[in-house]
This record gives sequence, C-alpha cells and structure tokens, in this order.
Amino acid sequence: MNRKDTIKCIEIMQAYVDGADIECRVDGGAWRSASAPIWDHVLTYRIKPTARDFWISDESEIYDHEEYENMAECERDGLFLVREVLDSE
Repeated sequence: MNRKDTIKCIEIMQAYVDGADIECRVDGGAWRSASAPIWDHVLTYRIKPTARDFWISDESEIYDHEEYENMAECERDGLFLVREVLDSE
C-alpha cells in the first residue's frame, strides 16, 4: 500500500470512529454495509454516500436545501426540489 492509499484508509477509519456508515465490496462487486468492518485488505471500503436535497431554478441556479423555509416560498420563486439518487457504483 502506498502513502496515498494509506491516507485514504485512515480517512475512512476515522469516519467510522466518528460514527459514519461504512460500506465494503470485493473485486468491484456490489457495495454492502460494513456495520463492524474487519479492515480486510481483500475488501475495498468507502464512507457510505448520502443523498442531497437541493433547489434548482429554471435558469439552472442551485441553492442549498436549507436556504428556503418552505415549499410555498420555493414555488413562488420558481424553484424545484431535487433529491439526488445515488447509484451503488
């Protein structure tokens, strides 16, 4: 393992210590929850991605979900709520 890979592993392990959900897979297979990771060198690990909610205008401007208080305010300003869909890749 080189220095860059070691840094990435440490980041994932620290995220686990901090309470993040971790996933693992073997040889490019499907990602699976690793609720108690064994940190096996045969597996690939990652921090489980989280979907984002955001508002987008008809002019393709993007706003954080927290910037608007309610749906009526967003509809008045011509914004559309978008929920990101995460692929398992």
